[in-house]
Amino acid sequence: MSFWTYQEPSGAALPDESAVGSMLRNLHAALRSYPDPLPVLAPLGDIPAFLARSQTQLSVADVSALARAFTRLTADLPPASYAGQALHGDAGRGNLMAAGRGWVWHDFEDTCSGPPAWDLAALTATRRLDSSRVLAAYGDPIDAGQLRACQQLRLLHLTVWYVLYAERLPECRQRAAELMATWRTA
Repeated sequence: MSFWTYQEPSGAALPDESAVGSMLRNLHAALRSYPDPLPVLAPLGDIPAFLARSQTQLSVADVSALARAFTRLTADLPPASYAGQALHGDAGRGNLMAAGRGWVWHDFEDTCSGPPAWDLAALTATRRLDSSRVLAAYGDPIDAGQLRACQQLRLLHLTVWYVLYAERLPECRQRAAELMATWRTA
């Protein structure tokens, strides 16, 4: 349980790429001083847990394709290759709320440690935003290889969650199938 100061939502439209990039840079600067250890890229733990469970939507071949992708992509992002820091963990633009005094980051249940590229991947792995503008506004140097690996890992994470949702929510089945198809050919 945690306690926060209530923020009255203002209902403003989501911020543009420049605003989001600079807000993420400011959040990362504030989180650098977080004193307690955090699990490294904790959201990635969802993937092996999902793959180990009994499947209702995926074939054995699909589970194998996702497992191979997970192994390959995590090998592309070894912990020794970056200086980890506290991260939001799910820093998509949808996790910003317009409040009376400006934009506020929320939805911190995936907070973890890792490379800043993990949070940036939440903003740059989508076609909804111009990634070059996000990165320019972020301003701090980001390893391009780490960013590519994080973008692919975030897509894999999204695929797993959509497949899971599709088990109970028929409206998610088409998106789950589209995402799953990207891993069959990878």
